[in-house]
Amino acid sequence: MPPHFQLDEDNDVIHNAEAFSLAPESAYQAVYSPLRLYLRQLVVDEVKRENPKLAAIQHRYRSPGLDRLFVFSGMLGNHSFFMIALPFLHTFGMGAFARGLTFVVLWSIYFSGAVKDYISAPRPASPPVVQITRSPAHTLEYGFPSTHTTYAAATI
Repeated sequence: MPPHFQLDEDNDVIHNAEAFSLAPESAYQAVYSPLRLYLRQLVVDEVKRENPKLAAIQHRYRSPGLDRLFVFSGMLGNHSFFMIALPFLHTFGMGAFARGLTFVVLWSIYFSGAVKDYISAPRPASPPVVQITRSPAHTLEYGFPSTHTTYAAATI
């Protein structure tokens, strides 16, 4: 049985990080403002609409080689990569560039996290879409906006 929201003795929602995106809709309706519910529903409807298309694309083109490629390239857009890469820029005399990139990356982390928590949209359903990741923690966070896409947009 998937995890769900639990209520305490005052009928307040007990937030469980593992259960957030698997909560019943009534849990969101109990605590979110009308604007937040409206925005969340727009994104959830789009995720549901795109889910069969994503599954079909994945079914047609998925291969072990592409899985490895996407796992590797996905690691280039996570926090650990930047924690390793940014000090090297300082080491090689690119301190101003490294500080600017650090500023951009930190703001994109903050921005994407704030929007993810505000919208609370789940990731595409798995199955039928297969989540290809080396970190199971990524499957527990909300899906919109994509942190990797936010990094890419911020650093270009």
